[in-house]
Amino acid sequence: MAEPDESLWAYFHRASAGFWNLRRRPLLPVLVFDQFEEVFTLGQESEASRSAAQAFLNELADLVEDRPSEALSQALERDPAHSAAIDFERRGCKLLLSLREDFLPDVEGLRARIPSLMRNRFRLLPMDAAQAREVIASGGELVGPAVAERIIGLAWRNQAVSVAFSSDSTRLASASSDENVILWELESQRPLATLAGHKAEVNSVVFTPDGKRLVSGGNDQTVRVWDLDPAHLLEQACQTAGRNLSCSEWRTTFGRDQPYRPTCPAFAPPAQTCMTTAARR
Repeated sequence: MAEPDESLWAYFHRASAGFWNLRRRPLLPVLVFDQFEEVFTLGQESEASRSAAQAFLNELADLVEDRPSEALSQALERDPAHSAAIDFERRGCKLLLSLREDFLPDVEGLRARIPSLMRNRFRLLPMDAAQAREVIASGGELVGPAVAERIIGLAWRNQAVSVAFSSDSTRLASASSDENVILWELESQRPLATLAGHKAEVNSVVFTPDGKRLVSGGNDQTVRVWDLDPAHLLEQACQTAGRNLSCSEWRTTFGRDQPYRPTCPAFAPPAQTCMTTAARR
């Protein structure tokens, strides 16, 4: 555990600390900072967040450049005996920063403070179907071949930014740049519901372990929790539209195979009769 006011650099250079696997072999920690662009967005919203972001970047700079903080350097000058607790030769850790490409100029602006930043960088391009199969196959028996093909098919069809599937492998959620989250039935590959509410691209989605809720995050800087109970989805559709959905809106939101039900029972139903795909057949 880190001590109060202990910097990242000091923590990873403790003489008495180390990281070991079960075979007592030394490990090199890797710190991964995903969505690093939020330092330049959420981290700039208020005076408090700007101060916290700057403090974090100062610690990150010391860690990347492998230098003790100014406060630690001053403490060592006052009492050189403290140096016995620090292993200056230790290679503390590695860092991986993941961010959106349009924030590269902001990261470049940190070069004066962190000269080593951006020396090694890779551009992540969208995977093709073959690469996606390799990734899914790396999970061993976690996902069967049939389910894997359904996941890939749904993701490519809807240009998904992020996908997640329920623990029972019966449903898949896809988040995309059209501001919506779509809930799919894997067996039939048909949409069960379209969850609208975000005001910008939705870039992450995950089911809760019990599968009863879905959590999504978007570039509108909001996190939404969706109750997947059918009755709640109907209620939510009523609150969003303020009326009963039209037949086309119903098909878009709940799929063509779901029989039409009034989303706002207190309001008049649509004038036309809504038919499901099964009824048309």
